[in-house]
Amino acid sequence: MAGRASFYAWRHWARILERRLTTVALVYRQHAYLDRAARAEQLRQRLANGFLPVERAHIAPRPGIPGTDDPVRLQELAIYLARDALVEALQDMPLWSQDMQRLMECSWQSESACDRITSELFHGPAHALDEGIGSGYPADGQLPSVIEDLIESESLSGDRLSDDDDSWRRSRGGTRQGEGQGKGAGDHAPPPLIEAAQDIDDQPRRRWLAGGARQIRPPGQVE
Repeated sequence: MAGRASFYAWRHWARILERRLTTVALVYRQHAYLDRAARAEQLRQRLANGFLPVERAHIAPRPGIPGTDDPVRLQELAIYLARDALVEALQDMPLWSQDMQRLMECSWQSESACDRITSELFHGPAHALDEGIGSGYPADGQLPSVIEDLIESESLSGDRLSDDDDSWRRSRGGTRQGEGQGKGAGDHAPPPLIEAAQDIDDQPRRRWLAGGARQIRPPGQVE
């Protein structure tokens, strides 16, 4: 039975997107699109920062602070923060793909005319297509469709799946009519965490939101 994606799946795909965002931010900076570079870099940092408490707890647990010595609670918090970042990334991906194709002068559908960096961005390393941003739309498969499935798995009932169970992945036999948009960032409730732990681990996200960075430009808008 399908269930919610494992913590390993969330961390793995978040890291894949981090790598693609590093390239996107770099290309934007090289072409002086500094606002868009900053937006991509902020999302990358949010993905990375959300998993730091879990990684630190493995190295040096902090038993004096409620909640920080409970790996399951920390994992659920990391998934909660990653989901918000991935929802926003999914909204921005069509714009990233459109801009990258124009700035890097290569179509996402071309596998021979692109240099290595461009090919990895659109098609993934060594043509691991699930790791490339493709067109930016989930209906066209690749990383956007993986992220959409990951987000939507959180609405499934049942326990979180084991690390080697990928039944949360949806078969992509064709375009799904009426679909292609992830749920909004406000459509899920935070996990039942101890307040002290959330105050410590949610600080990067609250600072980012306080800066008004949730505003997303519509696809195709170029300043």
